[in-house]
Amino acid sequence: MIILITMLSEPVNSSLIELQNIISETNSNKNNNSLLDTLQSAVKKIGDRDVMSHHTGLDKTTMHDQRLDNLLSGFASIFARITQLSTETRLEETTLEAVAQFSKDINQKTEVLLKVVKAIDNNVDLNNASVALTGAAKDLSEAKSLADFFLNFENFRTSLKDWLIRVDKSPKKDELNESVESYAQDLLAQVTEIVKLLKPHLDKLKAKPRRLPNVAVIGTAFGDEGKGRVIGYLSDSDKAKVVIRSQGGANAGHTVYDAAGNKHALHLLPSGILVPGKPNIIASGTVVDPEALITELNDLEKIGEIKPSGEELQLSANAHVITDMHRLIDMVLDKARGKDEIKTTARGIGPTYADKAYRIGIRVGDLLDKDALKKKLGAQVRAQIKLLEGYRSSGALEEGYKALKEPFKNEQGEEKPARMPWLEYPGHTASASMSSTDEELNKFIDDFVEKYSKLGEQLKQYVVPDTSAKVAEIAKEKGGLLFEGAQANALDIDHGVYPFVTSSNTTAAGLLTGSGLGPNSIDHVIGVAKAFMSRSGAGPLPSALKEDEVEAEKALSPGEHGTTTGRKRGICWLDLPLLKYSARINGMDSIALTKMDILGSVPDKVKLCTGYKFDGKPCATIEDLPQGINSFTNENIESGRLKALYSEFDPWDVGAVSKAKTYDELPDEAKEYIEYIEKELGIPVTMIGTGPERDKLIVRQDPFESPRRVPEPEYKLVA
Repeated sequence: MIILITMLSEPVNSSLIELQNIISETNSNKNNNSLLDTLQSAVKKIGDRDVMSHHTGLDKTTMHDQRLDNLLSGFASIFARITQLSTETRLEETTLEAVAQFSKDINQKTEVLLKVVKAIDNNVDLNNASVALTGAAKDLSEAKSLADFFLNFENFRTSLKDWLIRVDKSPKKDELNESVESYAQDLLAQVTEIVKLLKPHLDKLKAKPRRLPNVAVIGTAFGDEGKGRVIGYLSDSDKAKVVIRSQGGANAGHTVYDAAGNKHALHLLPSGILVPGKPNIIASGTVVDPEALITELNDLEKIGEIKPSGEELQLSANAHVITDMHRLIDMVLDKARGKDEIKTTARGIGPTYADKAYRIGIRVGDLLDKDALKKKLGAQVRAQIKLLEGYRSSGALEEGYKALKEPFKNEQGEEKPARMPWLEYPGHTASASMSSTDEELNKFIDDFVEKYSKLGEQLKQYVVPDTSAKVAEIAKEKGGLLFEGAQANALDIDHGVYPFVTSSNTTAAGLLTGSGLGPNSIDHVIGVAKAFMSRSGAGPLPSALKEDEVEAEKALSPGEHGTTTGRKRGICWLDLPLLKYSARINGMDSIALTKMDILGSVPDKVKLCTGYKFDGKPCATIEDLPQGINSFTNENIESGRLKALYSEFDPWDVGAVSKAKTYDELPDEAKEYIEYIEKELGIPVTMIGTGPERDKLIVRQDPFESPRRVPEPEYKLVA
């Protein structure tokens, strides 16, 4: 097109060169590349003589369209990138002021141009296009926000393109060249002015790199989903600046492998502990069994020769302490339920959180002050004994005591060593009389204080007064927080299948309260889901495998034992409504789907729970059930009131899944299953587990490359 070739004459190209120089100078720092590459590309697109010159072999219409598209899309790309830069640097007002001035100037210049054109050629088609362009330019000048500007600019682009085509068809087009050239130069000059205006702010990015997103990893169902291997992969990245555990205790269990291939069963330690030099934080929302934590640290050294420093592991002084008495109470309370027992892990988690709420708890910092510890621990133990003595007459106290102190048989009838052979109780046995035990009780408390004081000394190098301050500092300066969730959404004390839940908030929001951070501190939530489901302990499972699905259970059962308890897990098909429920509660951005290699080995059909029937009425979601998640009861399932509905899929080649390094290499049957889940949830599956090894994970999107959910505010004090 003659007009557009003329538009890019030397004056226009001098403006392009000026714009190029500004961007290239700002772009010299590598931290800005991701922000400025599109801007530079857009300028190149406008000024590229190869693109804008004649194209041999193209017909006239194609040639016109290509040049117009390059010119107009180039302008649009420039404004889009400037807006992104302004958002990332909190410069919305500055940018809006600049584009507002641009819009007003262009409106004025468009009016002048169209008057000149009308005087040269007053044909009907060109006049109609000029009226549309006049209206689009006027709307552009009246934009009140960046969003309005972009919407109106798209309309302006369309109108300008249509108008230029009409000009090109004008018999007087050669007379219009000078006016159109001047107009194009004005457009480009205005863009250059905007970039000049922002340049001082862009320069600041060189001194202060863009903060990384903060990522949370949570379980979507009943735990045992494979969160540890996802955390293990993410913690290997330099983008993960710190790994944080902020709820639960040693009742969690993550099986992970270190870089040397050594297998570790972590319970309280964050999975980033296996990465040399990586800071890990056990925050104030956790409950800490000092004895279990020291054992875990010793196992790290024994198995993988890993001995974390005080920089690599920090333990909040405000985290509450689990003692032997909490573990005893945990077991006694469960035994007192009789046939309705929850089958607790007996790690003392619930009773410790209860004492925290009763305000008689012991915190990690107390272990380092023996006098304070004696006073606080004495009061706590006396209150705990009063509670336990209430269960003596029913036999629950003695039953719980023996269940911890003596060897036992597991659910498979296998002999297991005692969980707590060292356990003592005032009077030394649970059945001893408590009528005159003041002396024994005082000695028990003194021994208890001595024990936990020594444990505190062993952990002293890791204890810091306030881990939330450290986390906040990293979040402000670098970002890249990696929150490691424990248990899972269906075990959340508020939103789970109560009472078959844990004692803390296992949701993304719970990770924040336990860490001491605000609600805008998580940018990306990954929900980890196993391709099928399982759970340890008691509790309702609507999609549990039936008695006639023996072969499927055999295929899915290997390795399905709790990391913490060793108990055999109940196996069930993946429950899609439960996954949707978890996505809503946690604001999930993506799914990590593990054990795809195992699910494909079922001999017949792979099933996926896609809804329920309750009293014969179809329910597509948990919210459709009469009592929501509270409709999940053993009674409803056993009576047949609550039934799972399924879709079926063909199984896939397990070997092909295990060998796959990319999504495209997965069997079509596996991709069909994954894509069905994505479609139903409206959430992408970005990680796919193809085997237990550390490298058996297909990653389709790095969560640390996701945008920050809320840019950091810059506060201005007003006099």
